[in-house]
Amino acid sequence: MVQLNVEGVFLDLYDLDPPKLNFAIEDITDTTARSTFSRTFRVPATSNNNTFFTNAYQINGVDFDVRIKRTSYIYIDGSLFSTGQLRLNKIYNSREGKRIDYECIFFGETKDLSTSIGEGYLNELDLSAYTHTLSYTAITKSWEAYPSGTTTDGLFNGGILYPLIDYGNTYTNGVVNETMVQQDNTAGVPAFTKVPHPLTEDRWKPLVRAKLLFDTIFEEAGFTYDSELLNSDLFLPIYVSAFGNEASIYTPNANNTCDITVNGNTTAPVIVPYNLKIFDYNNRFTIDPLTNTYEYTVPLTGTYEISWSINGSALTSTSGSISGRLRLNNAVTIDSDSQSIVNPGSQENPESVSYSLNSVWTGTLTAGQYLHVDIVDTNLENYNVNGGDFRVLSAPGQVALPSVLDDNYKKIDFIRDIITMFRLVLVPDNKRSNHFIIEPWQDYIATGEVMDWTHKLDLNKDVITEPLFYTQSSRINFNNKEGEDYLNVINEEQFKEVFGTAIVNGNNDLLEGERDITTNFTPTPITQIKRKNLSIGETFIIPQIHANEPGDNATYNPQHVSIRGNTRILYYNGIKDTDGIDWYLENDPNSPYDYYPMVSFYQDFPNTSNSLNLNWQIEQGYIQHAVNSPLLGKSVYDKYWSNYINSIYDGFARKVTAHFVLDSVDLLDFNFDNVIFVKDAYYYVNRIYDVSIGQKSSVKVDLIKLINYNVNEGGFVPPVLVWNTTDSDWEDTNVNWEGY
Repeated sequence: MVQLNVEGVFLDLYDLDPPKLNFAIEDITDTTARSTFSRTFRVPATSNNNTFFTNAYQINGVDFDVRIKRTSYIYIDGSLFSTGQLRLNKIYNSREGKRIDYECIFFGETKDLSTSIGEGYLNELDLSAYTHTLSYTAITKSWEAYPSGTTTDGLFNGGILYPLIDYGNTYTNGVVNETMVQQDNTAGVPAFTKVPHPLTEDRWKPLVRAKLLFDTIFEEAGFTYDSELLNSDLFLPIYVSAFGNEASIYTPNANNTCDITVNGNTTAPVIVPYNLKIFDYNNRFTIDPLTNTYEYTVPLTGTYEISWSINGSALTSTSGSISGRLRLNNAVTIDSDSQSIVNPGSQENPESVSYSLNSVWTGTLTAGQYLHVDIVDTNLENYNVNGGDFRVLSAPGQVALPSVLDDNYKKIDFIRDIITMFRLVLVPDNKRSNHFIIEPWQDYIATGEVMDWTHKLDLNKDVITEPLFYTQSSRINFNNKEGEDYLNVINEEQFKEVFGTAIVNGNNDLLEGERDITTNFTPTPITQIKRKNLSIGETFIIPQIHANEPGDNATYNPQHVSIRGNTRILYYNGIKDTDGIDWYLENDPNSPYDYYPMVSFYQDFPNTSNSLNLNWQIEQGYIQHAVNSPLLGKSVYDKYWSNYINSIYDGFARKVTAHFVLDSVDLLDFNFDNVIFVKDAYYYVNRIYDVSIGQKSSVKVDLIKLINYNVNEGGFVPPVLVWNTTDSDWEDTNVNWEGY
């Protein structure tokens, strides 16, 4: 008996026309995350069904919102068969009005996952719990994440990482403006290996643990999952970049700097985003803006660098002076600058004298304090303020993760990219609502129960066997998104493909066409840090995510120009030795460091034969000299795709289409990890067509032969069967199989 329960109501079904469902393996592997079970069917307009559908068949009846999918359960003989969503599609009303049907569509859980995640973007995730102050404490704390520490060490238990990456610099007239991430003892080069040029805190950009993003997307969509891979130590150290959405060397929204110019010709100074107080201590300003009170409120405790200036003209008959002051809490002068004013004319005819007051102050401020600039004079008859500025050159900042994640990267696309990269299956759990089993294809397919369907084969219908490779493309391209950083550009110019691309050729003249398997991640080639002294820093290897552009200054040519960067996926390799190079981090009393936090596409560095490489293909790369064995290990294609691809291109691979007499017992606990045994071979199910739920019927099934499948010792012993024409049935001649 089949029962359909929709939000607590059991609908009446046609006895002779039960719901029919399809099972397709693409539905658990296709990254469009379509329904595992889906089918359109009709239910009669009985009194019970009319009540549920609010008599929607009547033109003037109450409208039933067809846009809403209702939580539904299919039961067979009282046992739960499938959980999903039901939607009213159409209403059929016969000409005589004697028969009215509601046409419904049943969707399995996987469809609802895709719908629930929706079309939103990564930067719309609620990651407010991970907002933090960007300081040397947070930066260095993040380095403790696994594998440097335990699986729960680091910043936010390892959720956020600040690795060392060179994002380039800015230039003025060919001369670099900031500290450079390189080793260089040349005079005038502001390398971060020199005490006066530490790498500032806002030059560090965060990476977010991939599992944190994956889990947050699932949680917000209302789903849970079990996965040995995603919960493993292999997946935990994988991070996703949060570089921001503009080409910048600085972490977006991570500083509280500002640049406020006060123009004496305006009616009010620009005070966004902070409130700057500049006022006349003696109340003698003649320019309106400076008679107002504006202040800068300190947002975070930390070290600040502040530049301020006031300029104008003053008038005195004798000698005097004018002073500008940087004041804290309207009580303490923490910085000042003065200028003497001498009358160049006579006492009877004094002349105006220009003045310019300015200074740069560095020190520690506490959140909640406020600053203003004022001006005082001695023996002056009058003075004017023509303008000035207040600039916070450097300050501690806060990082709000959503704002630094890619604003053009959809959440569902991120899930698809992870599924694609690791060739994952996404299997709804028939016993737990809104729950999935997520594992690599090779760790799921053909790992379940062996089911003997030999006696179920319908011999009255054709059994069609065909080579599997006939349905494949001549070539498959595995690639990622191209990058603008100089190493990616070099690779594309030299090899005419994205770094890490894998190309699989079918090597069969019968095949044609191409297939692309790609993700939105941009690969990240790595190389040694730029260094003047080549005898050190051999193992100091970092990503250099910037472009190289020609410059007209020999010292800084080429110029290392910032780029947007795109989204990257990288392994955290832990703390690594700098091989003789010491470098400095701003405000950090532990500087200099002779180690650094390393990220790369390698699972381990130096890599080993068991290391995973996050590229589709293992490349020689751009690391100079023999500090690593670049061709060791396995790419994601080698580890997660090659077995599958080899199996579908194998000359002995077969697709078998046959009909089997199946009933609800056969399908109640069916999963795509089941192994199907028929006569003398093992298969996995590719597709089951139009299963009549609750009935025993002949059903069309596509099977894929398992190549070199081994039954576990002590497990299923295959039967040796011959066809008994007298009984029109298979007869077992292997006594060891009897009673299985």
